[in-house]
Amino acid sequence: MAHRRPPARRLRLQPYQVGLILLALLVLVPFTITFIRGLGLVRAYEMRQPLTGATVLDRRGEMIAVIGSRNRSYVPIQRIPVHLQQAIIAVEDARFRRHPGIDPIGIVRALITNLRAGRVTQGASTITQQLAKNLFLTPSRTLRRKLEEAVLALVLEARYSKDEILELYLNSVYFGQGATGVQAAALTYFGKPVGELSLAESALLAGLLRGPAIYDPYRHPDRARQRRQLVLNRMAEEGYITPEQAEAAGRMPIKVERRSPTQAPYFVDWITAELLTRYTPDLVYRGGLRVHTTLDLDVQRAAESALAAQPHQGAIVVLDPKDGGVLAMVGGREYTTSQFNRAVSAYRQPGSAMKPFVYAVAFEKGYNMSDAIFIDQPISIAGYSPANFRNEYLGTTVTLKYALVESLNSIAVQLLHRIGVNPVFELAKQAGLALKPEDRTLALALGGIRGVTPLQLAAAYNVFAAGGVYHPVYAITRVVTDSGRVLEEHTPTPGTRLLSVESTYLLTNILEDVILNGTGKAAAIGPGLPAAGKTGTSDDRTNAWFAGYTPEMTAVVYIGNDDNSPLGTTGGLAAAPVWGDMMRRIAATRKSLTRGRFPPPPGIVTGIAIDRITGALATENCPVDQIEWDAFREWSIPEATCPLHPGTPLRPQQQAGSAESSEPAALSPAPPEPTAMETPASPSPPSSLPLPDDLPEQESDPLPPGEYPIAPLDLPFPLSPLAPLAP
Repeated sequence: MAHRRPPARRLRLQPYQVGLILLALLVLVPFTITFIRGLGLVRAYEMRQPLTGATVLDRRGEMIAVIGSRNRSYVPIQRIPVHLQQAIIAVEDARFRRHPGIDPIGIVRALITNLRAGRVTQGASTITQQLAKNLFLTPSRTLRRKLEEAVLALVLEARYSKDEILELYLNSVYFGQGATGVQAAALTYFGKPVGELSLAESALLAGLLRGPAIYDPYRHPDRARQRRQLVLNRMAEEGYITPEQAEAAGRMPIKVERRSPTQAPYFVDWITAELLTRYTPDLVYRGGLRVHTTLDLDVQRAAESALAAQPHQGAIVVLDPKDGGVLAMVGGREYTTSQFNRAVSAYRQPGSAMKPFVYAVAFEKGYNMSDAIFIDQPISIAGYSPANFRNEYLGTTVTLKYALVESLNSIAVQLLHRIGVNPVFELAKQAGLALKPEDRTLALALGGIRGVTPLQLAAAYNVFAAGGVYHPVYAITRVVTDSGRVLEEHTPTPGTRLLSVESTYLLTNILEDVILNGTGKAAAIGPGLPAAGKTGTSDDRTNAWFAGYTPEMTAVVYIGNDDNSPLGTTGGLAAAPVWGDMMRRIAATRKSLTRGRFPPPPGIVTGIAIDRITGALATENCPVDQIEWDAFREWSIPEATCPLHPGTPLRPQQQAGSAESSEPAALSPAPPEPTAMETPASPSPPSSLPLPDDLPEQESDPLPPGEYPIAPLDLPFPLSPLAPLAP
């Protein structure tokens, strides 16, 4: 009888076994894929010929700089001092010679240290992992990126010896001041080749790696000295030097070279940081890219010269109104002294430079610049009591135009209270200002907010220069590889309309007079060249601003001390002259700048004579120094004549053909506009307020009652109710 084969037994896995298999697959499959990819990346890196860093070009193709190339040259390990190698190993990865690319002991030690501290105080990346990140990965902080970094570190350890890995690392790591690699760092900081560095100098360079800006010996010599001592102590702990050698080297003075950087260094740093968010460090520093930017080197040089000519620290940003492109960026007076880019990183209160946003919303809601509906007097609204400069008040009604030209704090806050905080807050945010919920108060009218950067304020004022359209700021137009392949190219967009053309022109008309007759006279460019802008001075005079624009460019000047100590001056006296100086330098090299006043759009009538006290049509009997020349929407021209000075209304003036004052001749040194007739002298109102500062609070009477004109206009942001708002 034939034997029957027993039935095959089915393999039955327990649930925990299935889970372990799935877990293994989840780990092994990504590991294998990343490992294979890593081998390909390493081989491609080995085949690539040594190339230069990315070449940054301005808008005309003129070279600005080569990223990471300052004094850069590759140095073999044999020419790098042993004490520099030991210093970097001691402070960055003490177990470098003993681990396989990742350091489990270091990971556990860092985890325990961080748990005890309650925050991240120590990292666990090895030198090999840092090299993998520098060569192949972007700086994004994600779990996937950390896993890729670890796997690539294992690939590098399998491919190269420890000395080869250390050599690659020392030639690719960034030391600050535009110096990549140990040779560039030695030449930049000490003016000598790397082989001539002393123990103390090597320890200082090693200390920079954790934070080149934090331990910058130019700006923070005390921090650099403390960091150097820590490196020396670590070297002694590891047995590389004796405690006596560490103590002796720590007593050495820090002597660093002060070398002129490349052109537009703050801009180049900003562009480099942007590129490193999109591409690997190896591609940026060795890929031979050509980066085309919006920068205009002529404008950049004018901005640098203007800022350097005054005694305080500061920043300048210049934008193109047509598309938001950066034409110039100056982050400080002297790059070698401080690499802190105030243009993009300094958040400061803008003071009265915020007032135009209040008036812009008012015009959108139907107000006219001739509206004389608020008394310039001490006020208190829901406990908020702002004061005018020097506590001086006119004690009468004045037009909105005059209030903004003379930067009257009382009127600006009353206007914001009447139109509502919300629409002004939303407009400012959509225009690019990084406002916080706590900024949604009446103090917004006077710049009493957490702070904005010069770049943000320039983007916001660019809305006014662009006729009410917001364009996001950008600087990179195209990135091309060494083989000619286009990696990215900026596509122009029409932008987002935030304000109507008519409202924007009404605001511009007023801001022209700020320069011609008001707090910004020092920003005047010259006869025939139109300019509009606003001064700003924060509380205690710690920050001075001038934000303005011409038909061709928008520019913001910020002046202020890094420790936020008082300047003892104002935006009109500190920032406006720098703005004017820069613009005059630009005008001297350009013959194609727009001449005459900003042209009014269709539907706008200009040159209407208004009595600035009553807001009514000025007559032949109104005092000359009480007359202003206003612009209106065609349907909103006043009909009533001045009740204080009855008589025949003055005839309208045509828009001036040059950048003259919109006031009569007696009010401005600019070439006069023709007047309809001579007017007799009569008592004038109290003297105007010359400066835009915000002073300490003062209790006073509430707002005067009255009716206020509101027009139902469609806005791209929500309107607030007209009820009083608590600050």
